[in-house]
Amino acid sequence: PTTVLKSREAIMGQTKIADSKVKHFYVEPDEIRIAADPVVRYMGRTDLEKVIVETQSKMERAAKDLDFIEAARLRDELFQLRDKLKTEALV
Repeated sequence: PTTVLKSREAIMGQTKIADSKVKHFYVEPDEIRIAADPVVRYMGRTDLEKVIVETQSKMERAAKDLDFIEAARLRDELFQLRDKLKTEALV
């Protein structure tokens, strides 16, 4: 074996192409949340509790199916619905 003699600038020039790659990120599409739905705004307490139970079961099903992105979206939606229920109780 022979030693490869390269200057530091030559090595840096070769790796510059690999360093300048454009990084692509995964971005979730914006979807209408149930809590922001105008119908939810006029729901009664019992209907809101039913929607919370349905959303929680959908979240658990998504987590069981290893669809963690959907489960996280449903979790966030569940938090919004529970906040809506709390504000409904205060009124």
